[in-house]
Amino acid sequence: MKYWLILAACVVFIGANAWAGKSIALHWKPIKGAIRYEIQIQGKIKKEVREKLTEPEWEGELPFGVYTYQIRAVDKLDRPGLWSTPKSLVVMPKPPEPKSPKDGADVELYNLDAHLSFKWEPTEGASLYKIEIEKEGKPFKNETVSGNEFRTQGFAAGKYTWRVAAVILPDRPVGDSVSDESVQRMSGKKWLSKPSSRQELKVIQATLAGPTLIFPKGKIGVQEDGKLTFKWQSVEGAEAYELTLLAEPKGRSPAQVIAEKKIIVRDTQLTTRIPSEGKITWKVRALANYTAPGVAESSGVQSTATAELDRNANFFEGSGYVALSTMFAPYNYKVISQAANISGTASSSQITYRASGEYWVKPQLALAASFDVTSFSVFNQNYYRGDYEVAAKYRGKLDQRKFGWYFSPKVGLEWRDYIELVPAFGNSVPQANQTRFAAVGPSIGLDIRKQLNDRFSLGAKINYFLPVTLTGNVQYEALTVDASYRNISVGVQALYWADHHFGLGLGVFTENRSISFISRTPQAASTRLADQIFSDSLNLFGSVVYSFGH
Repeated sequence: MKYWLILAACVVFIGANAWAGKSIALHWKPIKGAIRYEIQIQGKIKKEVREKLTEPEWEGELPFGVYTYQIRAVDKLDRPGLWSTPKSLVVMPKPPEPKSPKDGADVELYNLDAHLSFKWEPTEGASLYKIEIEKEGKPFKNETVSGNEFRTQGFAAGKYTWRVAAVILPDRPVGDSVSDESVQRMSGKKWLSKPSSRQELKVIQATLAGPTLIFPKGKIGVQEDGKLTFKWQSVEGAEAYELTLLAEPKGRSPAQVIAEKKIIVRDTQLTTRIPSEGKITWKVRALANYTAPGVAESSGVQSTATAELDRNANFFEGSGYVALSTMFAPYNYKVISQAANISGTASSSQITYRASGEYWVKPQLALAASFDVTSFSVFNQNYYRGDYEVAAKYRGKLDQRKFGWYFSPKVGLEWRDYIELVPAFGNSVPQANQTRFAAVGPSIGLDIRKQLNDRFSLGAKINYFLPVTLTGNVQYEALTVDASYRNISVGVQALYWADHHFGLGLGVFTENRSISFISRTPQAASTRLADQIFSDSLNLFGSVVYSFGH
């Protein structure tokens, strides 16, 4: 009986390797004298069949994997024979399912040395896989790999196909009756599942373009929260971007420049903390064939831009305003003639109409002009005087906050009309005897303003005028310094913007005007004494402002 068992086992082994799937059927030749058979199957699970099988066959369900099986015959006296030599039985899984690259995909590689990754769904129970890659019908790669991914390089442009099969290795069977001989027989063996369907792909060698940088560029405003958002356009084929930053803070020496910093981002923008003021050089390049953590095998052309963080960058050229103002003021008028030893004083009121405007030819440099007409009365008679000024103005911020302090100094040339109401001898008040002339000289000023919010601000202003020459009536010989230095005004103003163009202003200022000169009259010519005119006022004013440009 032993001879027949060995022969039967050999026959079964040959047939068993052809089976694949979960439904298993084993057949062997009938053994003379046997009235039933016993079968023992062992692998990841232990399965023993000891039944009165009248036929030399067994059918059942097994998970895929590697098993060993043994058969023995039982005669009519219920005497079992010897177990056959253990033989291997492989139940094959389904072929692996390809995942990427998709069948028919076009794959862009931006570097001849870039890796291409092949992935498939893992097969339960399989840890090794065999992948075959062909280029235009010829073998290209044939590797056995661990896991469900294979990364390789060396792809030239062209058409490729690939397929993958699971590699089945024997596991040590479970069960006390498994012999060392059984384990030794399967040691070193492996089996392949059916391969997957062939997947086609086309490799295209491409070039990554340089990103178009959007912001920041040029001079920009200081960011109140200390952060800045860098933006650029996306690049076709890019999987990530490398942003390089070099900051040069304002006021630092070259040795104190902040070190260059590189940041990898997946998006087309990045918000990061930056110095409050200074120059920033930033560069961006596209990355492809990118693998975490931060390793990219292909990079494109690097685009570079510079920006300067400046607290005054929110100023624009090509902007400006025009304003119409009216002022009402009680004032004191006084005239002194030292040569005639007389003086006179009068108090009255005056109304001033003012037109002014400025145009910023550069973000921080403007040309300004104003024209004033003032009407005042003395002893029921009306008089008029005018002021004309042209100036250059500078503006800047005193701090880095959005709603901060602003300052604006100016320097200009001013023409002021003066009216001398000559006192009658013996009287203490001026009479309606008027002489008109003008003084010309430089003017300087300074505006300081606090922006409280988007619409409202408060400001203070100081102006000074120094007459240096007279024009008009030829009877006045020259200026003197006796009272000509008193031409100063100081005031405050609130400004409210209804929208981006129209605003309303309201304020108050005090002004001292005076001039001292030598007259050509006989009395003055002989004594060389000066005449003086004083006009001091406290002005309440309102303005309508129209802003154009930014």
